[in-house]
Amino acid sequence: MRVTFVKKVLASGAPCGKCDAVERRLRRSGLIARIDRVVVADERDADSAGMRLARRHQVEIAPFFLVEDGGSTIVYTVYLKFVREIFGSLQPGSARGTPLAGKSSARGSPLAGKSSARGVPPRKRGEPTPSAELEEARDLLRANPDLDLI
Repeated sequence: MRVTFVKKVLASGAPCGKCDAVERRLRRSGLIARIDRVVVADERDADSAGMRLARRHQVEIAPFFLVEDGGSTIVYTVYLKFVREIFGSLQPGSARGTPLAGKSSARGSPLAGKSSARGVPPRKRGEPTPSAELEEARDLLRANPDLDLI
């Protein structure tokens, strides 16, 4: 598994406030040690590595995380969801958690491969329900009025 953290530099040259806050949280929790690569999306340079990644993965907000595992890539734009799904439940200040991506197995779950009572196939890991994704996005925007777009 390879984890990339993409943060933004604004057209003014100032760092993105939300990106800095997320990076501080990563450092405070010790999770920065589990990030393989930090890439900058520089608004002043449309060809910067981060801007190219944002275009390739159709991401319009920063910061975001790319998790590459076994030939597939999952994009996370919500920090807490990223931490919960990739690193598992963490104690404050601890970089140790229950790794999830490819480590804990859905095959061992009693619900693995089963459909719901309505015949809806199970979601793939990292794939939220549309209503949950919408509500999470609304909560994120309400909590962060300064959220930056790429």
